[in-house]
Formats: sequence, structure tokens, C-alpha cells
Amino acid sequence: MSDRLRRIGFDGLVAGLIGYVAIAVFFMVLNGLQGRSPFYTAALLGAGVFTGLRDAATLSVEPGSVIAYNGLHIVVFLIIGLVSARIALAVEENPRAFYPAFFAGVFGFILVTAMVFAFALYIGSTLSFWSIGGAMLFSVTGMLTYLLGMNLLLRAEIKHLDKLDEADAWTAVVSG
Repeated sequence: MSDRLRRIGFDGLVAGLIGYVAIAVFFMVLNGLQGRSPFYTAALLGAGVFTGLRDAATLSVEPGSVIAYNGLHIVVFLIIGLVSARIALAVEENPRAFYPAFFAGVFGFILVTAMVFAFALYIGSTLSFWSIGGAMLFSVTGMLTYLLGMNLLLRAEIKHLDKLDEADAWTAVVSG
């Protein structure tokens, strides 16, 4: 295995774990502050995904739905971490890819937040758009902090982005 793939794999898995833990901790604290079980959100979303729950008022926090949802959640975040690590390496190798990567990241953030919120509404949840967005922001901040901390060259390249022409950046990304 090449050093490049090993680096993407390691950084991606660590970044994914950071993102997963950040969201889990965020909702555990939020649930505690609201007087609910720390596992309420995981149980709610797990029951919605795996048992077809459509009325959040009937939710019973069960270990099965919490474990199942956390399994799905960690797999999704490991994939997001790997993709993020690959994008970070691409930007490090070609700083002109920063702008398209940044806008794709913002679009992805908004899309995933909206999708989770729409699902929460579908199952009759009281999760607010802002709580979901806040958890996502907490997660993304942790992942980016790790990836930038591990990629010193990437940080140096980002500092010099003002010297790049944005039109050249889009051309470089589109042409490969």
C-alpha cells in the first residue's frame, strides 16, 4: 500500500471518528439539558430508520435502536472522514482545488443537515433545525481542525490562496 493511501486511510478514519464522537457528545449533552435520556436522539433516529417509527411521542429508548443507529452513524462518518481526507490531500497537491472543495463542503453540510431535519420531521421529532445544524457544525469543526493540524503543507497552501486566480482554480479542477 502506498504512503498516500495509508495517509488518506489513517487521516480519514481519525477524522471520521472525531466527527462521529462530536455529534454523539453534542446530542448527549443537549438531551441531558432537556431532561431526556442521553441516548434519546440516537434511539429516536434509530427507531425511525430501523423499526419505522412515525410518532416520536411513542418512543421508548431501547438499547437495540441506539446500538443500530450508532453503527450506521459511525459507518457514515468513517466514509465522510475518508472522503474529507482525500479532498484535503487533493487540495494540498493542487491548491487551486480549494475553492471547489470549499463550496462542495458547504453544499454537503447544508444538504445533510436538511436531510436529517426532514427525516426528523417525518418521524414527528422535536429536533430543531438549529440543533442538527449545531451538531453538524461542531462535528465539521473537529474534523477540519484535525485534518488541517495533520497537513502542514495544506495549511501553508491555503495561506497563499490569495495569489491564485479563481478562474484558474475552477479550470484546474474541471480539467483534472
